Amino acid sequence: VPVPNKGYGNSTTLPHDVTDREEADRVLLALSETVAARLRADHVQAEIVSVGIKYSDLSYVSHQKVLNTSTDITVEICGAARELFAERWNHRPVRLLGVHAGRVRRGDFSRQMSFLDEADYGKLAALDRTVDAVRERYGCDAVMRAAFLNQPIHHMSGGIQRSQAGVK
Repeated sequence: VPVPNKGYGNSTTLPHDVTDREEADRVLLALSETVAARLRADHVQAEIVSVGIKYSDLSYVSHQKVLNTSTDITVEICGAARELFAERWNHRPVRLLGVHAGRVRRGDFSRQMSFLDEADYGKLAALDRTVDAVRERYGCDAVMRAAFLNQPIHHMSGGIQRSQAGVK
């Protein structure tokens, strides 16, 4: 019996140094897509998101945060990753980015609602599940976010989805 994963992460060494926030945000989105998809495939959610940054001089920093509630929703993981990146990035050229989701939970996933939160998490979760189903059936490139159109960054950077091995 395999031991359950304690965390899910993905990182990518970039083909060139990233020097602007918009490009870094796209990379973080791509990494968040793969991490969140793996969480959903294993029917788990994470309570901690962390980001790792390796600069062009090979120095490395990381930063993490505990989420208000566990999640497997791509936009939530990405939002946390972008926030963490913004807090740690010192505007030096970035060579590697990583996103990790930890403190994994199985079982009943209930969400504490807030009056200040305007997101419809049910719709976001349904959207992610639908995208996962389309990618599983037709391949990982069947659906991609518009942010990746005409961009050099692959929408599933740093990871290989199961559906790439063989399309059903």
